[in-house]
Amino acid sequence: MNYATFSRDYSAAASRRLDSVVNKIYINGDVNINNGSINHGIQHSIAAERTGDVHVHSQSIDNRIQNNYVVNLDKRKVEFVSPYVGSIGCGEGKGRLGYAQRNNGYLLPGPSGNYDNSQEYQQSISAGLLKKCRPVTQFVHDSEEVKGLVLETFEKLTGQQFPDNIEVRVCGETEMKKAHTANGGKWNPGIMGFAINRYPYPSTIFVKKNHLDALMLTIGHELGHVLSPRLSDDVDEEAKAFAFELAWVKTVVEHDIGELAGNFNIDFVPAENGLHDRAFAFVQDVVKKGKESLKVFWELSKGILKAKTFKAQVI
Repeated sequence: MNYATFSRDYSAAASRRLDSVVNKIYINGDVNINNGSINHGIQHSIAAERTGDVHVHSQSIDNRIQNNYVVNLDKRKVEFVSPYVGSIGCGEGKGRLGYAQRNNGYLLPGPSGNYDNSQEYQQSISAGLLKKCRPVTQFVHDSEEVKGLVLETFEKLTGQQFPDNIEVRVCGETEMKKAHTANGGKWNPGIMGFAINRYPYPSTIFVKKNHLDALMLTIGHELGHVLSPRLSDDVDEEAKAFAFELAWVKTVVEHDIGELAGNFNIDFVPAENGLHDRAFAFVQDVVKKGKESLKVFWELSKGILKAKTFKAQVI
């Protein structure tokens, strides 16, 4: 697993623009994704809400504390989650550091006067794997800080060593922009990360600095894309990534890797809002009928299992 320092110049992938091979991760609510053919369009997005710089842990807006973000795999919706705050926490005990409890759904504060900040956003796919109320995790600034956990999780999940043809980079926004634009992509300051899938050739996952639990979740999903060739069907491709991500999170929980077991909820049920929700719901349905999520991943990767032709009977 290569965690090289982000210092070299990036050149465009030979004969392939970034937008045909990349999985983008957004943190804004104004995202247009082209889920086109196998050779065109972004494969998926992860949206999240951020009211300020990622290093700002609290911000008062209209007497409400709003900041930080969580991953959200529904490209059309943005989920707002209260920040890490000192005296407003979840669970028992005053002053416990945690996420503030919200009882009125998810609201995205308006970035401008023209935005309707009363619009409610439903809890979205994959973000639900992170508990609303969970312990605060360290903020990861460098890939070396998470390398050991990634290697451990992968090895416990698959029984194999991490592939030497997949590189994971944890970057700041400047570094992310440099890599993204140099590969022919159109930069958006809301991009949290992206993965260039060149399977079976070396692939790279770029992830923006984030809290450990959310970062591990993002890496798990992206690995689900780059561990095999992209599938021609968009739902199958997303289901493939979600299946690996679910297996990834279950492994973290079962082995309490990085002491993150208490941060994840592997039993949440997503709303049926779009392609990503349908893909994850499909994976959950197959798993509930008796098939292990890792097996679902491999069968989707090989074309043995398809979301559109799935029947109730699972062997």
